[in-house]
Amino acid sequence: MSQGSPEFVDNMIQVFITELPESLRLLENHMKNKSYDRIRAVAHIIKPSINIMEIESVETSIQQLEDYASSKTNLEQIPALVQEVIDTCNKTILQLHKRNAR
Repeated sequence: MSQGSPEFVDNMIQVFITELPESLRLLENHMKNKSYDRIRAVAHIIKPSINIMEIESVETSIQQLEDYASSKTNLEQIPALVQEVIDTCNKTILQLHKRNAR
């Protein structure tokens, strides 16, 4: 997708760093409130960012989160999935901040 363009990659990283934290906060709040339709919506919104940034460790989890929240099944698994996505994305954001500081 980037066709080797460092500017494109830098832009994608900047968008990820600046926009994802708010989505993660929303995801956590919606989980606490058991707002499954909103969990599904936020998961759907952040899924492309996770895929573009190639965070393979949570690609399945974000899909499951979206599916479970949409169908309102496996609800007992949603808190762990939310936490896994939040923790992994926050670690990635931290690593990207360190990369940009170089």
